[in-house]
Amino acid sequence: MDKFLKPTFFLDYDNPIIKNKVKEITSHINDNKNKAIKLFYFVRDKIKYNPYSPWEKPEDYKSSVILKRGAGYCIQKAVLLCSMLRCANIPCKLIFVDIKNYKAPEKLKKLFGDTYHYHGYCRIYLNNKWVSAAPTFNIEMCEKFGYTPTEFNGENDALLSKYNKDNELTFEYINYRGEFDDLPFDLIMDGFKKELGEEILKRWINYLNNLNNNKN
Repeated sequence: MDKFLKPTFFLDYDNPIIKNKVKEITSHINDNKNKAIKLFYFVRDKIKYNPYSPWEKPEDYKSSVILKRGAGYCIQKAVLLCSMLRCANIPCKLIFVDIKNYKAPEKLKKLFGDTYHYHGYCRIYLNNKWVSAAPTFNIEMCEKFGYTPTEFNGENDALLSKYNKDNELTFEYINYRGEFDDLPFDLIMDGFKKELGEEILKRWINYLNNLNNNKN
């Protein structure tokens, strides 16, 4: 179990910004289950889901960077939650799968279609068993787009709901990529190139660079 508790380059919970935030959130809680629940909802709602977050460099996936930014996409939010849980001495690992998003925004669908490769979430060891938790979409985004919020009770798996609030098919898990004690950055980047093609990735990077330059 030790490898699911260690800090890493990406899960850098030895950074004071992670340590202090975890202490702030959990110092009044004695049991791991309720600590995990509190940390899940912090990452779900206080770290805004942003598919346009910087993503191509290793530094973009450090938990301390994600916490400072206050936003990220699924992999980045999973990394942050995993790091914060380990900081609270709760074993956690990262899980990656492919999903279909039948309600993806048109600008993303034009580039990627409806299949999203290497969707990330956490698997947490609580009360002698592993439970899954996906802190992907913050509550405001769920309300805006009609997604069913992912709720975590520390006992049952909490993954993206297959149906939205109108009972329309929204998310479907289609391919399991594996579990990891650390972020497999190179594997994911190579997987993106293989599944999407370098041309699409270049267009996406250029789009993000233009987006960020316009903000500045």
